[in-house]
Amino acid sequence: MKLYEITDIYNGVLEAIENEECSAESMAEALAVIEDDFENKVDAIACMIKGLNASIAGIKAEEDALKKRRGSAEKRADWLRGYLSSEMLAIGKKKLETPRNKLSFIPSVSVFIDDELELKAMHPELTTVKTVVTPDKNAIKAELKKGVHINGAYLVEKQNLQIK
Repeated sequence: MKLYEITDIYNGVLEAIENEECSAESMAEALAVIEDDFENKVDAIACMIKGLNASIAGIKAEEDALKKRRGSAEKRADWLRGYLSSEMLAIGKKKLETPRNKLSFIPSVSVFIDDELELKAMHPELTTVKTVVTPDKNAIKAELKKGVHINGAYLVEKQNLQIK
């Protein structure tokens, strides 16, 4: 039986008792059985949640380890690319083709800025402004708790399930 089915039956029994459709004693036994089923099902689901949380922690740890490995491999590849490039240029080799690889230099142009602050001051027309505005939820929460009315904001009380 699914948890929601047990909940529906439990609520139905409580409603029957309130409407005096049957005796409280006969329903007490039914409630005891249903509560036991409910508790067993809740316990099983809580164990599943704990197992999933353990899996999530393991996956996150593996992601972190893989991220470190990727970073290390990227740094090594960048270093090797720079090393290979400088050595090829040192002997004037701009193209090289082997059975497994084809290497060549492609010219590109990039901008280097000596002093960003000076450039911003001297040429404000060549700068862009990025502004990010977000509500300060902590400040809003503090004001709402003081009783201040803030249009479009209100406190919502939640019930957070804790599983240990």
